[in-house]
Amino acid sequence: MKISRQDLYERVWSTPMTKLAKDFDISDVGLAKSCRKNGIPTPPVGYWAKKAHDKAPARPPLPPSDIKEVLLEAALFRATTPAPKRAAALPSIPPIQVSPPTLPVGEMDLAPIAAATQAALTKRKPNEYGFVASDAPNTFHCSLSPATVERAVKILNVLERGLKAAGC
Repeated sequence: MKISRQDLYERVWSTPMTKLAKDFDISDVGLAKSCRKNGIPTPPVGYWAKKAHDKAPARPPLPPSDIKEVLLEAALFRATTPAPKRAAALPSIPPIQVSPPTLPVGEMDLAPIAAATQAALTKRKPNEYGFVASDAPNTFHCSLSPATVERAVKILNVLERGLKAAGC
């Protein structure tokens, strides 16, 4: 669709871009790009809200240009629905058999990161929100309530051993 530069300038300043873009069957972003490309000033963010309260900033003049007509190609700027995402092919990893721990954490032989995380969490005092945090080197960085430390260490231990068994 072709439209004179002056006419587009007038329409951009009299109608919000989102509504005007629908008239041209393109996206508002595409219309804004076309205006920038052709040197047509557009209203700033918040212009229409300010205009509704009679506080809109002054409209800048249309700068001179050799361009007389603007070509709004719908194919270039049309709002389209995104293509469906294809799932990325994941590497084949053999399933790992993991049995949940039955012993209390104190009697378990913990993996290194799980053991370091447990030591760090049990040494810390709860913060003003009642959480203990582990942020020491070679630990799993987490923040949780003291009541869930044992469960978190069990889960971390199973994950760490399972990843090691898988070769990670």
